[in-house]
Amino acid sequence: MSKRTLWIIVGVLVLLLVGCGVCFVTGVGGVLLATREPEQVALEVQAPTHGQVGEDIVVNIVIHNQANRSRVLDSIDLDDSLLNGLKVMETRPRTTDIVPGAGFTSYYFEAPIPPAGSLPVRLVLRAQQPGLYQGDVDVCIDSAVRCTTYTLNIQIAP
Repeated sequence: MSKRTLWIIVGVLVLLLVGCGVCFVTGVGGVLLATREPEQVALEVQAPTHGQVGEDIVVNIVIHNQANRSRVLDSIDLDDSLLNGLKVMETRPRTTDIVPGAGFTSYYFEAPIPPAGSLPVRLVLRAQQPGLYQGDVDVCIDSAVRCTTYTLNIQIAP
């Protein structure tokens, strides 16, 4: 193999490594999925901090669209650390799909939020086991990667 061929191979490898590094940092090509907070959206969350096994825990979320255009509640993601002791029994609005992910489950809604309006969301979670359940609730607006995160902490007694 000539030196010229060797340098061409080294150059191609360097370009590939740099390109893959850029893909990893920016998320291009699905290598890394970075989320961003949706603009002009505010949340009000009401959730109890305690409950008992067998009891329904109601989480109320009001999504305020502060933009002058319609928005869409794409999905709400619940960490598996919450779902280890709580089971989703009901949602309002109703979900269009439920998709388990890596460490979380996505509940899809595709529910419209009017311009300068609000959308109330109700999650009914049944306490399954005693323990402290902590985890993130990601409310995703317009896409699965534009999310606002709220952390729940719920202590379940026997």
